[in-house]
Amino acid sequence: MLLSEFDGNIDRGWVMPDAAKHLADFLSFLDNLFGLGLTERSDITPDQKQLLIARQEARNKQDWNTADTLRDTLIKQGISVRDGAHGQLWNRL
Repeated sequence: MLLSEFDGNIDRGWVMPDAAKHLADFLSFLDNLFGLGLTERSDITPDQKQLLIARQEARNKQDWNTADTLRDTLIKQGISVRDGAHGQLWNRL
């Protein structure tokens, strides 16, 4: 997930390619060092990403019923969503 987010931010010009490469290398190093296997996990699907975006948009509009429905849809797909001070955070169930 994290590396694909970097790719998108590089495309937008928000992250310099060299900085993203160094950070990706460092994260891979930590992943191997601690044996987490995070780089072996696949990202969420594009449809799931769209559901997360739609849920955040519904929350921004204070459309709580839609936001709750989208959260329930994600839960059925094995994705839990939690809201925090800096937006929503997702994780696999």
